[in-house]
Amino acid sequence: MRRLSSLAALLCLAVALAACIPETPPLPGDVDDPINDNDGARAAAAIGAGSSVLPSCTSSSATQPAPPSSGPGSAGSHALWLRSYGYGFRPLVNRTYLYLPRAPAAKRAPIVIYLPGYGGSSAGDLVYRNMLVHLARKGFAVMYVTYGGLVEPWRYEDNALRGIRLGLRKLKELANWGIVDPDFANVALMGHSLGTIISARLATRAKSYGLPVPKALVLHDAEGESAPTIRQLLSITDLSGIAASTKIVFLSAPTSLRETSAGEVSNETVAKIFHNSSAVPATNKVLLVVPSDDHGCPAMISDHLGCLGLPGFLAVDAVDTWGYRRFSEAALRWAFDGSHAEYFVGNKPERTFLGTWSDGVAAEKMRIDVAAPKPGTVPVPGV
Repeated sequence: MRRLSSLAALLCLAVALAACIPETPPLPGDVDDPINDNDGARAAAAIGAGSSVLPSCTSSSATQPAPPSSGPGSAGSHALWLRSYGYGFRPLVNRTYLYLPRAPAAKRAPIVIYLPGYGGSSAGDLVYRNMLVHLARKGFAVMYVTYGGLVEPWRYEDNALRGIRLGLRKLKELANWGIVDPDFANVALMGHSLGTIISARLATRAKSYGLPVPKALVLHDAEGESAPTIRQLLSITDLSGIAASTKIVFLSAPTSLRETSAGEVSNETVAKIFHNSSAVPATNKVLLVVPSDDHGCPAMISDHLGCLGLPGFLAVDAVDTWGYRRFSEAALRWAFDGSHAEYFVGNKPERTFLGTWSDGVAAEKMRIDVAAPKPGTVPVPGV
């Protein structure tokens, strides 16, 4: 629960800010980086959160693992070029954001399309900037698409499709102007919470929708099946259209999986995506559980909002850097060029290592579930 109250306040702020963002035409040669690492501190100050977001720690407490110094999860070298574009009948809310690697420009930048969770889609791009910025600075052309408000689920998939199509058109325009060099042959879909369901549905219909067939689905804390309306309007019963070569990587907190004390998983969203993507072999599917660790201070708290983060507000910590960032980036590399497979197959330490506390104690290891429960074998909350 460490982030829920902070997130609610931030969502309100971000919705207000989103209504003030005009469509900004691309400027050839513009390489200014609009992202500031003080964004979170400013957001906190704007809503009066102050320093209460982060717990106080004593000087004797072990501090969290420092971010990776190399490889996936480490800092990127690219400055950013950011623009957003409105679409549909509510262009101030429904928007496509492009985070593009510049200075130096990335050659043949793979395209990563990120769909937020329920609620996050109403908040612009602010609460997901941690992940979006990281991926763009590592050389990916990142597209972030908001797909509707809180009470219009019947529009979510259509809106997401419109936003993605707009983003692909803009990438082609920007490529013609020399601002970005996107690789349309290497595309991945990523999502958080409800965004994972929409990502899976788009992946299974990519050809019929005229979208590039994604090589990867990277799914953060998959959820949504617990809501009857979502089960009805956004069914994931048949995902057989997802290409057999697709890499599907789940990253989830234990609380998102609703693990029991015996380690059993009762998340029907994960179960359905895992098993109903029937064309994808089990060797291409990985379910990773990002653990919490209270060895030091502040504790590493893995929860449903673990992939979010803004410096000074929704604190970016080792759960972000070693868990979600590191393994998300590795999953993309695995899908696009076959590198970093050791994070997902075999028995090398990269599969489970999540850094070392300042006193030399290794953090709790990433857990690997070889298979999700079959759909219908676990209770769905509220049903």
